[in-house]
Amino acid sequence: LGRAAQLTPDAEPRARRLLAAAEDAVRCGEAERARGLLDEAAGLTADPLLAADVERMRGHVELRRGSPAAAHERLVREADRVRTRDPRRASAMFLEASVAHMVTGDLQEMIAAAERARVLAAGAEPAVELLATAVIGEGQIALGDIAGGGAMLRACEPYLMEADPLAIVEIVGMAGHASIWLEDWDAASRILSRVLGVARSASAVSALIHPLAVQAHLDLRRGRWAPALAGASESAELAEDTGQLALLPHSLAALTLVEASLGHEADCRKHVARGLELAGREGDTVSFHAALGLLELGLGRIPEAIEALETGHRVMLQRGLSSSVVLLRPDLVEAYIRAGRREEAEVVLARLDADADAAGPGAPATRGAATNGAAAGAPEHHAVPRWPAAVAARSRALLAPDDTFRGEFDVALALHESLPMPFERARTLLALGERLRRAKQRAEAREPLTAALDAFERLGARPWAERARTELRATGGQASGRRSQAAAEQLTPHELQIAVLVSQGMTNREAAAALFLSPKTIEYHLGQIYRKLDVRGRAQLARLMAMELPEGERDPAVLADALG
Repeated sequence: LGRAAQLTPDAEPRARRLLAAAEDAVRCGEAERARGLLDEAAGLTADPLLAADVERMRGHVELRRGSPAAAHERLVREADRVRTRDPRRASAMFLEASVAHMVTGDLQEMIAAAERARVLAAGAEPAVELLATAVIGEGQIALGDIAGGGAMLRACEPYLMEADPLAIVEIVGMAGHASIWLEDWDAASRILSRVLGVARSASAVSALIHPLAVQAHLDLRRGRWAPALAGASESAELAEDTGQLALLPHSLAALTLVEASLGHEADCRKHVARGLELAGREGDTVSFHAALGLLELGLGRIPEAIEALETGHRVMLQRGLSSSVVLLRPDLVEAYIRAGRREEAEVVLARLDADADAAGPGAPATRGAATNGAAAGAPEHHAVPRWPAAVAARSRALLAPDDTFRGEFDVALALHESLPMPFERARTLLALGERLRRAKQRAEAREPLTAALDAFERLGARPWAERARTELRATGGQASGRRSQAAAEQLTPHELQIAVLVSQGMTNREAAAALFLSPKTIEYHLGQIYRKLDVRGRAQLARLMAMELPEGERDPAVLADALG
């Protein structure tokens, strides 16, 4: 396209071809080349609408180069300039401006820009109207309007599953993220699988970055930590390699949360520092503070954990974020309790309770449930978040006196039964075992501590496994001497990415195409993977990777093939 533009003598047709070449460059992750093409196009056209299209793409490039505020300003200015002449074009620009605020995490401004897009598009541009509605719904879910935002998002999902995902990748990615906040794992998986599949097939490098990061968040919550680390690492590498500085903080946010959970201290601290540097004043920093706080909490550094978590919590309060967006509040409650700061713990717990109530029917509030069994009769419905209620019950159990804490733990564990988040369940079991041991019920403490240790070992949650092992030994129980042998502990990020794809059934050639590598590179890394994991081939690798997943996440066909 660039060559065709150079060979076009007339100014207006040449400008159009330069714009098309710039759009193609953006899809390939070549933002700098796109900027040069757009600069040339801007000097050639006298058509105000073509000029607006060029400015729109300039804003698109600025957004990806790490200047979301400048991108928003340019997009809104051009939208206002052409809104009378071409309201449909203006609506698309306002929609793009909402994406700029999606990147920075300013949800109120994101919703406002999307609302302007929706008003202009109403009855004239159905696609933009639906996409703007999806953005508004996504923002409302993040701000705690579960019912209203969830209804909007569900209404738009059919269109999101039919539209070209490469043209609306950030909106599709956030739809996946909002589905995660709703704990609608199936919807999140449908949305993300489609966009990732299309992007890999088209070798659309830039379109992989954001969905890969969101998929890592989903895998982390579901206990699929090897795929989570692989996906987050790939997302960050692609963002770095293509200069997508606006998307890189999102990649690093997912990566640091995975690393904090695993206890990869050096990598987590390095990536938190890089993420905070990139996010600066414009960006979304809360996930980095949450990751650092979780890391410190797992390592037993309570003052440091409180400092990081309090900083993140202030950002959550300033932005009005729901507890389900960043899983920070129960960590802060636990840190306060371990520091003896009960009153402050109760204040944060009240926020968790409010979010549990806001979830509405299907996610029962837990206050007083220890005595009336309210949680047991909850309907099976995963389109509303149950996590706030489960961790609120755990937090309440940590605060309860010795004669009532067991009932609160029972409520939390009942909620965990319908909540496929194994790390959170293991933490509740660990907390129960610790309380029982301190209440001098050493024999009763062994069962939950053993279950917690097994779960942490399977996940590869190193600091948490050590804590459970120490507690179990203090009860007189026999803690396993083995340490985590999870793939995420033994493989490099590149090796882990290859192991995940090959274990899903990809050939060397298919894995090479997906990761933009050569088949020989895949073959070399597979040899290293087999050696490190002590497996002899694809079937054993697939079985090992499947066995690391929570029981509900394992594919019976994979296990059967591997065993056969």
